This record gives sequence, structure tokens and C-alpha cells, in this order.
Amino acid sequence: MESDIEKIRTEIQKQNASWEAGDTEILRLPEDQKRRRLGMKIDEEILSKTLSRERPDIVKLMAKVKGLQPSDIFSEKSFKMIKDWIQTPGVGETVDWRNRNGQSYVTEIRDQHNCGSCVSFATIATLESMIQIERGVTADLSEAELFFCGGGTCEEGWYPDYGDGTGSIPYLINNGVSRENCFPYPNTLGGNDLPCDTCSDRDPTFVTNEVVISDIYQRKEYIRNIGPMIGGFDVYDDFNAYKGGIYSHVTGPYIAGHAVEVIGYEEEPTGQLRCWICKNSWGKNPNWWGDGTGFFRIKYNDCRITRFPFWGISGTLPELSANLRPYNEWKRVFKWDMVQQLINELRADE
Repeated sequence: MESDIEKIRTEIQKQNASWEAGDTEILRLPEDQKRRRLGMKIDEEILSKTLSRERPDIVKLMAKVKGLQPSDIFSEKSFKMIKDWIQTPGVGETVDWRNRNGQSYVTEIRDQHNCGSCVSFATIATLESMIQIERGVTADLSEAELFFCGGGTCEEGWYPDYGDGTGSIPYLINNGVSRENCFPYPNTLGGNDLPCDTCSDRDPTFVTNEVVISDIYQRKEYIRNIGPMIGGFDVYDDFNAYKGGIYSHVTGPYIAGHAVEVIGYEEEPTGQLRCWICKNSWGKNPNWWGDGTGFFRIKYNDCRITRFPFWGISGTLPELSANLRPYNEWKRVFKWDMVQQLINELRADE
């Protein structure tokens, strides 16, 4: 094992990579158990269809998430003026939803254990963030219901949206998901699927909006102005030795696909150290994996993270859930407020 670590460290130094490797318990697992810690089921045909979806209009999407109707934006001319102004992301900025104006919109790190349920954990993590962003309340929702009632299996994994009405996101749209204590995810899971056994008073939380974004600049606009997203990437064995920094693949075999919540991105003014900031679902034990936070950073174009789409979900419905309430004081002091100001100025001119 020590020779494996040294090989990874040698390659990190040789390739001038920006991360630290160390001995971890997950690195010592047999290959089949490492695969069970992942679970994004990849079908290249489905992936190609997903990537071919129509490019979204981020400004209209922002307006929809804000609750505005198309008629509120007045004219295509106004749209064009707003889009021309907003489309280019800033250079040298950091966006991290763990600290947006002094507040965190990211829930606690959890552990999927020995089951390929990463898609469920990434989807629920993103939903919980959006509930807090949109409604100003926290929620603890059931990864177990989403996964075991939605169609995932520990052995085969799952996918956010197959395009045929199945996947983690269609389940949220069509069925909603209950709170965690209605169908708790076990503290230990031996790899066997659980029967769908949620409570009778589910009180589900739904989403109404889904967006798929392939363009890197649109992803940044969405994350900056709306919230975190569901992302996927290829996992190689050296990722299991990650102890901090900005991960990039340097050596070792491919294992499987993995889904995570993408909570932000980071750039230096020089354009260097560009990366996505992600929430993993492997717990926070640094002996097991990582730096003890449960989060990691990954280079923009590494491990096909740019090839895989990012999924956004929004439009949480408080009227369908006693756990949520409207948040009348909800405001954004991010870029959306500047867009709203511009819209107001256009209204005054028209």
C-alpha cells in the first residue's frame, strides 16, 4: 500500500498537480467494494441525449426561480439587454454556498456506506440546499426513499434523469420525497437493497423545475445566481487517496461514475487553480477518506466532469409540505439583485 501512495505522490509532483495524497481506508478496499461507494450508472447513449437537450436561457430560468412570469420581463429587447450583461461570469472569483453572505445553504455531510446510492445523496443534498435558498428553512429529507422507492439498486446504482420519466429528479417531480425520519437511511448498510417502506403520512416535498446545463459558463451563472447543482464525474483509484487540494487524475485505473452536489467554484485572478467545489457522501472521517470535512475540490476539466451535464432543481413547493413555509423576506444580494434593478430601470423607461 505504501508503494501505491508513493507512486501517486510521485505522479502528483511529476505532473505538477495541486493536491495531497495519503493512506486511506477506502484505498485499501477490494475493487468491488470501492465501486459500491460510487453508483452513477452511465449509459453513453442516454448521456449523449442528455447533452443534446436545448441550451437553457439562464435569465428566464432565474426569473422563473424568483417567481416572475414571462410577462413580468416585458419584451425580448429587455431580455437581450439583460442577457448580454449577465452571461459572462466574473474572472478570479469564488462562489461557495457554504458561505454566501455569511450563511451556509449546505446541509451536513452524510455517508452512503456500501451501496451505490450516490445519485440519491447528491440529489437530496441539492434539494435541501434549494429549500433553504428558496424558502429560508432547513429540511432533512430521505435519501433512502428516493433511492429504494425510486428505482436505484446498490449493485447497479442510478442516474438523475434517464429521459423516460425515471431517475432521481423525475421521482421528485412526480412523487416528492418524505422527511428523513419517515424512511431513515441505515447507519450501516451491507450492500443489500431495502424494501420501499416509507411512512403513511409522507408529507412529501416536491420540485417543479429541472434544468440540464452542459456549458461551463452557464453552469457558473446558475451556481452563482440560483444555487448548487447535481454533477457527475469519472472516479479513478487515485481519488480514493485524496487528502486535500484540487484533485486531478494522475494515475490508477478507472472504477466507476460518481454523483455529488456541486456547491461552488473557485478561480484565481491569474486563471489558475480553477476548480469545482463539491460535497461528497462518504462521511467526514479523515482516516476513511479526505481532509476531514467531507468536501473536495476538482479541476474544471478533469475526469469528464465537464463532459457530464450538471442538473439543477428548483421550485420547491411549500404548500405541499407542512415542513416548509413561504419565506416572504427571502432576498438575494447576489447578481440576481442587480438583474432585478436593471429590470426595474427598463420598466421605468418603457
